[in-house]
Amino acid sequence: MAGFTPLTGGCLCGAVRWQVDGDLGTMSHCHCSMCRKAHGAPFATYVSAASGDFRWLSGEESITTYESSPGFVRAFCGHCGSVVPDPPDEEDHVFIPAGCLDGDPGVRPASHIFAATKAPWHIIGDALPRHDAYPNPDDGPDIDRPAQGAAQGGFLHGSCLCGDIAYEVTEPLKTVHNCHCTRCQKARAAAHTTNGFTSAGGVTFVLCEGDSPASNVSQYIEHYGPGVQHIALEVVDQDDLIVELGDRGAALLSGIFSGAGIRQSFTRRDERTGLQLEFVSRTDNADFDDGNVADLFMIMEKENVF
Repeated sequence: MAGFTPLTGGCLCGAVRWQVDGDLGTMSHCHCSMCRKAHGAPFATYVSAASGDFRWLSGEESITTYESSPGFVRAFCGHCGSVVPDPPDEEDHVFIPAGCLDGDPGVRPASHIFAATKAPWHIIGDALPRHDAYPNPDDGPDIDRPAQGAAQGGFLHGSCLCGDIAYEVTEPLKTVHNCHCTRCQKARAAAHTTNGFTSAGGVTFVLCEGDSPASNVSQYIEHYGPGVQHIALEVVDQDDLIVELGDRGAALLSGIFSGAGIRQSFTRRDERTGLQLEFVSRTDNADFDDGNVADLFMIMEKENVF
């Protein structure tokens, strides 16, 4: 097509990549509880494309699926967890999470769907049409939403979509902000995410089970029991730190991971507690580089780090 520029997208770690070679269809914001949990965001934004115009560039073998309700399959990268395009529907359309697109798709959201079940703390601030469910009843079936687990009185409760991991926030959130960085857009496959911050002791995991014995969570709990897995600390000089940690006998992963504007190093998990420390230093305000994240995941998998 003369003058047409293909649109590309990908997950956070860069393993899964795709391209659209035709015009996009309708874009909409979905506020249903399943999309909110699947994306870890206040809403999910999807845009449709004809399946004939869509193709995978890489990483199709890395895609994992989860059937969140009968006949409704959600796809995500098995390495970094980013939501990726769903399989084609009966009308031969592909629905693409807009947060994972690399550039401006040229279309804008037309409406909010499932606005009746939006997050109670989220304010819809635009004048787009709002629908309590699907705009057209033929667009999809009514689906029972996942039940909320019981939380102790006065605590915030949260969980993943499948319910295997649940937690309680037992202290007031110190701050809450909307983050539009490319890392959050790709990680959550959403326009932005909303993050709340509290102390490390303010979150209690009340259920932590993996579907697979090989999952990160399952392996961690099997070896160490429930607890804090990871703490990130900002440092000034990675090279001096590595030397000092080595002198003190700390067990480290392979060297320093370098990317655009950032350098990272990691300790191995403590044999008694399972805690791993990450040391981060920034050389500018650049976001994480996709290649750097992919290299990090590959090395951690190679060394069987969970």
